[in-house]
Amino acid sequence: MTKLENLVLSHSKYKALGENIDKKERQSVLDEIAEEVLAKLSSREICDHVREVYDATVDEYVKNPHSQGVIDELIEFMNMLPDGTEVLDIGCGTGRDVFFMSVNDADFRRVRMQRISDGKTTLEKLPVPSAVFKAVGVDSSEKMLRSARAKKDELIKN
Repeated sequence: MTKLENLVLSHSKYKALGENIDKKERQSVLDEIAEEVLAKLSSREICDHVREVYDATVDEYVKNPHSQGVIDELIEFMNMLPDGTEVLDIGCGTGRDVFFMSVNDADFRRVRMQRISDGKTTLEKLPVPSAVFKAVGVDSSEKMLRSARAKKDELIKN
């Protein structure tokens, strides 16, 4: 258990919630105590916590349909840059955005533009970008990077 988790779980307001509480109320308390808890942590401890959480949840993250589609803002970002731009994705996770930006295949991109926001898919709102970037991803989670490398190997075979 990370120091952050210990601080949250031992906080009197969080402990007072008990077991049978709805998610909204639990989140409300987490929001209320966040500043106090984070003030007790160094930047390093926060980064370590994030890395541990991602390492522990990579399999669920990969399977989650919500993590498959790109967000509208990525398309808008791509539309601001010329073809061939070098992009560094810090915190790339499993590489979804890196692959989207660097794979020159409109069908591949269409499949990843199915995320719904405001009642429409990204593909319904925005055209498939034609620019292709030289994208590099980095992440502090070795397990996320392993997943990204496996996806890269799969894409190269196809």
